[in-house]
Amino acid sequence: MSGVIPRLLDHPGSAIVVDVKDGELALITARYRQDVLGQNVHLIDPYNIVCSKLGIEPSKLNPMRSVDLDGDEPFDEAMLIAESCTIGENGGDSFWSDEAVALQSGFILREVERGGDLSDVRKLLNSDPDGFDTILDEMKTSPYQLVRAAGARLASKADRERSSVISTAQRNTHFLESHKLADSLSASDFDVSKVGTATTIYLILPARRIHTAKRWLRLLVSTLIYEITALQDKPAQPVMFVLDELAALDRLKIVEQSFGLMAGFGLQLVAVVQDFSQLRDVYGERWQTFVANAASIQCFGTNDEFTARYLSGLSGQTTSEKLSFESANIRASLFSDPEYRGQLDTLYSRPLITMDELMSMHPATQFMKLAAAHPVIAYRPVYYLDQCYRDNRGQPLFDIHPSRAEERLATPIDFEKSGDKLGEVLAKHLTVG
Repeated sequence: MSGVIPRLLDHPGSAIVVDVKDGELALITARYRQDVLGQNVHLIDPYNIVCSKLGIEPSKLNPMRSVDLDGDEPFDEAMLIAESCTIGENGGDSFWSDEAVALQSGFILREVERGGDLSDVRKLLNSDPDGFDTILDEMKTSPYQLVRAAGARLASKADRERSSVISTAQRNTHFLESHKLADSLSASDFDVSKVGTATTIYLILPARRIHTAKRWLRLLVSTLIYEITALQDKPAQPVMFVLDELAALDRLKIVEQSFGLMAGFGLQLVAVVQDFSQLRDVYGERWQTFVANAASIQCFGTNDEFTARYLSGLSGQTTSEKLSFESANIRASLFSDPEYRGQLDTLYSRPLITMDELMSMHPATQFMKLAAAHPVIAYRPVYYLDQCYRDNRGQPLFDIHPSRAEERLATPIDFEKSGDKLGEVLAKHLTVG
């Protein structure tokens, strides 16, 4: 939170926020972005865990509205939706997953033609064999060539192969049996094509639903990234896309590709992971793509060896002195040369910051590395202490998280004039995490 919330309070452009820890980001920043920054704020909150507290009606977004059968790339748009819903078996044959994506894409095109949504696609997948044949026959008479081709392709499969493909497609769309998730995808009550203009969208889930609603989240993340990249005019301010708990989404091609191309599309990705091991486990050898294309790396509370070793190596080397006892005494003398070096003194190379130094940093500090710059150790930001987020009476412009509603409001600090005691003040408020 200490890394993401200040960004949401400061960023003047549009923002999309994956908020999967019981909506804590939206609870604190949504009304601030609306009232202070003048944003049009939409909360896609299928379980109503935030909207009920803020008195806001939950928004909906139908990804199939992005598919234009009369456009240039309807099949690609349908494939994006199907791929987002589909997670292949680790180390397994991708054939069945690929065919399931093709099946879902065909049904998506069919339902776009009929004005349906993903619940209707799920109903098609749940059809009995006779009903399935009827659906394919109807598709083969569609005025749209892509729908006809999809129906013919599916009809040509042998019964055994078709059964396996349907089973795989069903497994990857089970989440649509959730009335709450399906309802949030049933319509679009805001114009997603305006995402580049003063718009903030929160994708909200209870922490306990991250696993069961993972495909719902993947679907919306993919849809919104696609909409940003499809904007005809690059936004004046980049759209900030906060991907909290990125690893929980499993591998998403569009996220991986966007990290290398985001600047050209007016997109700023903020990826949040527990450690680099998570990225490595999900993205394999490609995990370093995220680090290589990062404008900045912010890290605190490092507890795993892999992350500490990587950051230490990324920081490079420095030169240190090893002084003899004689030289140390001479330098310490009142009128001696502080740069004195004797014959027994040596220079040696060491990591600029070691693994153990990273893993034992004070909770009030963080490691920061900007692109093409040396790393620094800095204080972590504390939004609820910062005077710039208070009004003239010292009252917060952001919302207080319900869990802290009964706590005494801390005295605001002008961080630009806080002086030498800043660390002492922060240490009273910050813990690891």
